[in-house]
Amino acid sequence: MIRNKMFLPNRGMGPIVFLVVVLAVMIGALLLSSGLIEEDQPVPREDRGASTTISLDTSPFDPKVADWGALDDRTELGLQSTPVAAFRKAAEIVALMPWGRMKDCGNSVRDGQFGFATLDAETILANPGAWRGVPVEVVGKLVEVADFDLFDAYDMKLPDGRYEVKQGVMRLRERAHGEDLPVRFTLIDDQTEDLPLLVPGTEVKIQGVFFKLHALDGKEGPETGCWLLAKRIFRSFDLPAEDAIDLGMLDYVRDAELAADASRSVFDEPPIFHLLSRVYHGFRDAEVVPMKGKETRALLERPKDFRGKVIKMQGRVIKIERWSMASWFPELSPEDGPISEFWITYVTSDGYVPLAVMWLEEPEVDLTTNNQVNLEAVFYRVWGYYNANGKATKAPLLVGRYAIQPLRIGGEGGLDPVSVGIAVFVVLALALVFLVLRHDRKRRALFEDTRRARKQLGRGPLSEKIAGPEEGAEGP
Repeated sequence: MIRNKMFLPNRGMGPIVFLVVVLAVMIGALLLSSGLIEEDQPVPREDRGASTTISLDTSPFDPKVADWGALDDRTELGLQSTPVAAFRKAAEIVALMPWGRMKDCGNSVRDGQFGFATLDAETILANPGAWRGVPVEVVGKLVEVADFDLFDAYDMKLPDGRYEVKQGVMRLRERAHGEDLPVRFTLIDDQTEDLPLLVPGTEVKIQGVFFKLHALDGKEGPETGCWLLAKRIFRSFDLPAEDAIDLGMLDYVRDAELAADASRSVFDEPPIFHLLSRVYHGFRDAEVVPMKGKETRALLERPKDFRGKVIKMQGRVIKIERWSMASWFPELSPEDGPISEFWITYVTSDGYVPLAVMWLEEPEVDLTTNNQVNLEAVFYRVWGYYNANGKATKAPLLVGRYAIQPLRIGGEGGLDPVSVGIAVFVVLALALVFLVLRHDRKRRALFEDTRRARKQLGRGPLSEKIAGPEEGAEGP
């Protein structure tokens, strides 16, 4: 049988053919992977608290104070008395004036400002007449609230026929208004549907019209305070002072059992403000728990074991959201607290569970989809997270400590992990082919020597038969 050398290469060509095939496959895989791998894209950023441009009416609100009647809040008797006729007239005017009109109108006390002016305790005590009828807002802590019957007290009804309203007392937040004063409020508007949970001790904001100074029960007896005809009551917030932080309140945090039942309003519970204040002032001497990959799922399985602890982890940023506090607390003012906005970064360490991390300062702006980051955050609770398709899932909510530290794998401009893996595989394949080729050459040399030796041994006896007896040998 004749060997066809064109299609059946000899034994020494096998490793070379294998080497060519391996190189072709590796180069093709490298080119294919470079085309399939997505280029780094900026992490999506959403602004969830963007303010809208409002067309303001620059004309000031006219409360027609001159039509209210006689009012005395500069004498001891005037502070203690209730001017019924003036209250009726003022309540009617305030009830008929829309809240939206007051929110946008010019301010007669402070030039260049619009809407509800932040009440200044010192100036209103010194000159109440200048503030009378002015739309103002106050923030502070609710002391008491109850149903109040205007018909029984003042023999009156509001223009819409109602006579049952809310009336209560709150105390001003000193750092926002200059002094800690009591404030009586009578809620004129019907706010039944969106009335916040009014429980003594709740931080609230009240927007309305200043009526008069009035004698109220204070902390140590009778005290001069303010009386407002309120249009709206909102939930407010206040970060506790550093010496008033009580992280023991974290023991009362409620975790979501079902993602669909978890409210995104994490500010409904007071503990979040104590935690934010602790992070704002510096979260020191905290227990740090390192976690990797799927270990972060323990936050969902055993939230009570990790609440208030610093989780040190590594992950990939999926999305960044910017939130304005005004989107959580209607009509928020800068005086309401030191935090007017915050950010949420969604990070995953296992590619499955999204971790929502709140930051009081804006994270790095140059993060990309392939960025890995190191971060430390204080675990707060399990809440409901809704993905882009509207599907609800449970997710851990944390408050970031320090700043996000981007970690670029492979260095700037280097190969991605897949390309590095293919390159390593190519090197190993080449080393394997070299060893096989070297071993094959040794075996081939040994085979050739053995075959020549066998040919040599076989050639000896056969040549003797062909040559016959030597010359001169005697015949039989």
